[in-house]
Amino acid sequence: MKQFLTINDNGDMLNIDMIAAITPTRNGCTILTKDGREFHSVFNLAKELEDDAEIRAVVPCHGVAALYYLGDNQTEIRPCPLVYLLSDGSLEPVEFASAYDIEECASANRVGFVGLVSAL
Repeated sequence: MKQFLTINDNGDMLNIDMIAAITPTRNGCTILTKDGREFHSVFNLAKELEDDAEIRAVVPCHGVAALYYLGDNQTEIRPCPLVYLLSDGSLEPVEFASAYDIEECASANRVGFVGLVSAL
């Protein structure tokens, strides 16, 4: 049995075996099929196809910091000398975790990495 993904709000579906490439965009993604058709989706289907994005490269950074949400409307900016380039095209900071950091990550609160910011 083939897997189908819903690609828009209208409920249109696409067989995943027909997908040649997915390019994430600001408002979802662009899907290129093996027969050359192109679809625009409001969903980021790259994340749905990959349960765990794989690390493709570790990239050294200069002048970049990672923005973290700590809960209770508090944020923190931490230096970010290295980032992971993931298979879905996203960037995440390389984290050197302490025991406290690991415990925080295990909490049920919505805290953690938010995005990259200028460190200048």
